[in-house]
Amino acid sequence: CPKCETDPATHTAVKKAPRVVLKEINAQMVSMLRDGVKHGAAQRAAVDLKRTNLAGIAGATTERKDAWFIGFAGDMLCVAWIGFDAQERSLGPREYGSTAALMMWAYFMAHATRHLF
Repeated sequence: CPKCETDPATHTAVKKAPRVVLKEINAQMVSMLRDGVKHGAAQRAAVDLKRTNLAGIAGATTERKDAWFIGFAGDMLCVAWIGFDAQERSLGPREYGSTAALMMWAYFMAHATRHLF
């Protein structure tokens, strides 16, 4: 059917999700997320993982009570979060998404994607 594609692993038809973002906007977003890894605070992940297809963004809340990194490699997406959900306290003066959360993300992605590349 025109709305299906074949799953290469099982050779069965799989329905595709409807497109909700224009291709041009999607391409621009992916480019910006890749630049964050290529030229931004997440450069260490690309170096550590020896990958060129990484994309992602780091963030933290005010006073660094929560920090995260969300990123993808190929079709694998992962979010790493660190924080104190039971207490209102800071992670520390130098803890941001591009430090603590990024390192957790990179560690997981190194193991989760090793068979993909």
